[in-house]
Amino acid sequence: MWYSSDIKNNLSAEGIAINSCGELRLNADSHIRRYAGRNDYQLIYICEGQCVVTLEGSICIAYPGDCVLYRPGEVQDYLLAKKTQPNTYWIHFNGEACQSLFESLSLQNANIIKAEQNREIEHLVSRICQYYNLEIPNREVICSGLMQSVLALLSNELH
Repeated sequence: MWYSSDIKNNLSAEGIAINSCGELRLNADSHIRRYAGRNDYQLIYICEGQCVVTLEGSICIAYPGDCVLYRPGEVQDYLLAKKTQPNTYWIHFNGEACQSLFESLSLQNANIIKAEQNREIEHLVSRICQYYNLEIPNREVICSGLMQSVLALLSNELH
């Protein structure tokens, strides 16, 4: 099965494998610092509030509709502050297709993508989280296809 808390098991998955995902509504500040990053990719979609992202010493703010993308091994340093009432979706993913897909979509250097609350992206991200938690046949394939669609739409927003 592609869904696992041990993300190293998913590195050989064909296509894109969702490792974990969810929606986050916070009642307290949450400051995530992963100096060695993770072994997988991460996408954070900002529905409401703000996400304060530190990239190579510079502070950037992601607003509603924006997506934050991290690649494997990248430093992850971001703050979701209670005062902005953040509501985000997050997805951790990997698989054989990720690197070539990021290159073909020119996403390999993108960290924050201003999507201006593209409702289609928000809908697809929420659907990934819904399907991920269902016990249905082919959910891995469904989630993989939805994730590829999200990345393609983000590429369109970027370019």
